[in-house]
Amino acid sequence: MTKATLYLDIEFDEQTTDAESVASALDTLMETALSTPDILSEYGNPRIGPFYVADNRAPRVVLNIYGGIVQDVFCSDPNTDVVVVDWDTEGCDPTDEGFYDVKCDDGRMQLAQVSEKGTYPIHSIGGTDCESALLAASLLNIETYREEE
Repeated sequence: MTKATLYLDIEFDEQTTDAESVASALDTLMETALSTPDILSEYGNPRIGPFYVADNRAPRVVLNIYGGIVQDVFCSDPNTDVVVVDWDTEGCDPTDEGFYDVKCDDGRMQLAQVSEKGTYPIHSIGGTDCESALLAASLLNIETYREEE
C-alpha cells in the first residue's frame, strides 16, 4: 500500500482558537464523514490518519562525513531519499557496482560513484559526535528533534 502525506493551509482567528484545536476539529470532521459506510469506496477506502500541526521548519538533513565518505545520514523527515554522487574515485575499480562513466558539461568523461543512503531519524543523533559538533556550531537544539514519548 502506498502512503502520501497531504498538507493543508488553514487560516484561523488566533483570538478564537489555536492550530492544535483546529487539527482536533478536523479529526472530528473526518471521523464523522468516514463513519458513512463506503464513502470512499471508489477510491479504494483509503485509511486517513489524524491531523496534526506540522513543523514549519524546513527538514533538517545532517551528513556525517569521515575520511571523505558519507558515514551516516540523519534526517528529520523520514520520507527523504538521499543519493550520494561521489566524484572522488581515484584508486577505485570502475567495474565495481555503483560506478558510472559520466559525460560532464565540458565534454570530458568522469567516473562517479552513485549510491543511495539510508537515513536515521534526526532524534537518533542525540549523544553522538555529530550532535556535539552541531551544538558547538549553534546549529541544533536537539530537544526540538527528540522523539515524542
